[in-house]
Amino acid sequence: MRIVRNLRGLVAVAWKDFHAVFTSRRFLVVSAIVVVLLTLMATGLGYAALGSRGIAEPLTLWHREAAGAVAAFAFAFIPLITPFIPMNVAYDARRKNLSSGFLETAVARPVPRWTLAIGKFLGMFLATAIPVLVGTLAGIAVIEALFSALVPAPLIGGVLVGALLLLALYLSLVLVFSLVLSPGATRWLALLLWIAFNLVRSSAFFVGGQYLLIVQIQGPQTFETAWGDWISFTGMYQGLLAPIVPDSLFFVLRPDITNLGGALAYQSVPAAGLIWLLALLILYVALLGRYPLGR
Repeated sequence: MRIVRNLRGLVAVAWKDFHAVFTSRRFLVVSAIVVVLLTLMATGLGYAALGSRGIAEPLTLWHREAAGAVAAFAFAFIPLITPFIPMNVAYDARRKNLSSGFLETAVARPVPRWTLAIGKFLGMFLATAIPVLVGTLAGIAVIEALFSALVPAPLIGGVLVGALLLLALYLSLVLVFSLVLSPGATRWLALLLWIAFNLVRSSAFFVGGQYLLIVQIQGPQTFETAWGDWISFTGMYQGLLAPIVPDSLFFVLRPDITNLGGALAYQSVPAAGLIWLLALLILYVALLGRYPLGR
């Protein structure tokens, strides 16, 4: 009976936060901007790929037909643009909680605080997942329309799952920050970490040329990564995508000095993302459990 009561409380908190986020003006504005930016980036990559038709050996990834354009869109622009949704949503939620006193009232109720923590995370995650998925699918659809060709389903599925993992990582991180920092400090620290994560995996800032290469090799493609990807949300996200990229692209991510060196199997990197997510959620539950009343 207690389990059922706790689950009902969790669902109630999740629904409240989902509704609060989805009806927020800030969320709607940021989401619209993100969807438009993702669509425009995908459109530009699609036209770049169309313009390269007829070139015997394209030099950059996005010049390899529709799949190449989608791969570049996923590796470069999704980790740059989508984090702004959870960063702004968590900031806005924290600011509203401070002004309304909701968190102090909620933690004073005789329910396990883990239900409050997980419920808040799930509600915000489900709300923010909608514009992320819409923007990602819209970008892929534009590329498919330009080429009048379908992108391989495993690549699309990997991009969507990767985008959701990236979203969950940033959201859980900002929620943890929101319990120990002011709303303004939370947003600025999240922004600094966004810059750091994308500098560690430099291909998110510099698409093509030095970082995303077409390598002329024969046989099965192998992927390499760097130790720095275990501490970079962008690297973990790209580690999930790398094995799914079609072999026909002859695609490799090259370790660089800005990636802290080293070499790992790319397939091992997504495990780091799941570990990070679990650790952040546990930390969020623990911090909320110690949240002082009347703060």
